[in-house]
Amino acid sequence: PGCARILTAWFSSKERGTYWGMWNVAHNMGGFLAPIIAGTAAKLYGWQWGLWAPGTIGVIMGLLILIGVKDSPESAGFDPVETKE
Repeated sequence: PGCARILTAWFSSKERGTYWGMWNVAHNMGGFLAPIIAGTAAKLYGWQWGLWAPGTIGVIMGLLILIGVKDSPESAGFDPVETKE
């Protein structure tokens, strides 16, 4: 999966557990916030916006990730995370 590839390429083995934990929290936060955002949008602007609001946020976040995430630290101009000995 893509998340495993990104986390493995960008973080050393000593710090990887911390960032895996943050990744898993992000899923839970999304599950918590999505109904709140959808419900609020539906209540304020009509049921159609209950569907459009979370979808729009998802598309925008997906585009930002596509634009911002690089294959490896080296491709972004940084030093390698771990050197092979």
